[in-house]
Amino acid sequence: MRDTTANYHQPAKRWHKTRCPSCKGTGKMLVVNQASNPPEKYYVKCWVCKGQGEKVSEN
Repeated sequence: MRDTTANYHQPAKRWHKTRCPSCKGTGKMLVVNQASNPPEKYYVKCWVCKGQGEKVSEN
């Protein structure tokens, strides 16, 4: 089943569910900005614990 909770965001970003280190749940979103080169990956606010995600340096 597709996750359609983030359809109103910019199409250049792909949203993936990932584990939230703040609440130890599955409520944090991993954002992949395909518009940047190399693609930029970062976490955004968790909708479970409301904690702010940290930036990650993945390639």
